[in-house]
Parts: sequence; C-alpha cells; structure tokens
Amino acid sequence: MVTAVCTILGFALLIWVGRRKFYRTNQAGVQEYSSYMAALGSNVLEGGVVLLAGALLIFAALAA
Repeated sequence: MVTAVCTILGFALLIWVGRRKFYRTNQAGVQEYSSYMAALGSNVLEGGVVLLAGALLIFAALAA
C-alpha cells in the first residue's frame, strides 16, 4: 500500500513539474519569467520537488 502511494505521488510530482515548464515556454521554446527572482525561485522549488519525487520512487522500488 505504501509503495503504491509513493509511486503514484512520485510520478504525479514529476508530471506537475513538467507541466509547469511546458506552460512557461513561449513559441520559440524559451522559458519566460516575470523577474529574475521568479526564475530563481521556480528553479529551486522545482529542483527540490524533483529530488523529492526521485526519493519517493527509489523508496517505493526498495520497499516492494
């Protein structure tokens, strides 16, 4: 049960990060931000979420 929850949550977090990046890109494929701090904060937040998702997936794989 715990492994299923960790797996689903890990993949959901990765999809959420990818969706945010997709909707932030313009027609040329460049990511657009309102300010430098928004870009920095977004990258830090998404990097942390990706690490958390990876840890959840590894935990789910080892606990199975």
